[in-house]
Amino acid sequence: MRLPRRSIHLSVLMSLTSIVLACSRPTEEANFGTPGPSQVSEMETTLSVAMPRPSSASTLDVESQGDLSLSPLNDYLYAGVSLSRLDLEINQHTAKCMSESGWGYPLQGTEVASGDVIESPVEPTTFSALEQYREEFGYGIFARKMAELQAAGEQGSADVVRSPEEAASYELALYGSRGEGAIYPPGEEEGCLARALAEVTPGVPAYSTPLYEIIIENYLSEVLSSDQYRQALSSWQSCIAAAGYDFKQPSDVASYLEGLQIDELEAAERTLASVEWPCYRDFLFMPSSEAEMRLLEGLIESGDLPPAFDFEAERGTG
Repeated sequence: MRLPRRSIHLSVLMSLTSIVLACSRPTEEANFGTPGPSQVSEMETTLSVAMPRPSSASTLDVESQGDLSLSPLNDYLYAGVSLSRLDLEINQHTAKCMSESGWGYPLQGTEVASGDVIESPVEPTTFSALEQYREEFGYGIFARKMAELQAAGEQGSADVVRSPEEAASYELALYGSRGEGAIYPPGEEEGCLARALAEVTPGVPAYSTPLYEIIIENYLSEVLSSDQYRQALSSWQSCIAAAGYDFKQPSDVASYLEGLQIDELEAAERTLASVEWPCYRDFLFMPSSEAEMRLLEGLIESGDLPPAFDFEAERGTG
């Protein structure tokens, strides 16, 4: 079972453009194509000639910004802690609680019969690390699917057959009487998952519904709807179109790859990552990061958001 995660980082963040651009999207299916690895150098040559050029007056030197955060808003939402770190702690607390209630619960990072822990790579949050990640894993989709297949093969079926009564008792222990997705007032949490969230995430904005909604509402109105972002997105579209892909927004990349068969996914993912990265780097990275930072600073200055929360300092682990 995947733990609840609220993230507006990268493709998840960019998927919100589907709301803003819904009225302008074509009704017919896009023709994405599936170029093979042998076409990469031809594509790069085409890109060097056909793709739009970033304006030197409006684009920072990203080569000197290697450790720059990809998403200031995501850093704020997760209080400077990686998503995998928070997920792991929530998962461990939930599993301990469920065990004490007499139920098994899958620990994150699946331990298989061989004793190995199978994990898919976690997408990094800094510019230089993401560049290396794209070269090694693409978007991490093939690696994730292979990890899932390996875990399923080692463990057998992950589905546990329970009677209706047992299933109801299990869900009550996990989610409480209000069911999955319920929000409980502090101190009144029911179910192991809600208690784990209350133990691990106090002060982390991603798990505070009011703060999360403030950020999303303003992100939609102030960033995705801005002329700066629309212009950057248009340049990204032109850039990726020069490589033969008809994507309307970055979230289309993952949607396209997720729809491929496993035997064609790895090559297609690496090819796409090699030609999409320059488009993201040159046209979307700095405009998005700068717009997010301006929005975040404005919301904190106006009092709509509290100052950034330092998870490590508050926990005494920094």
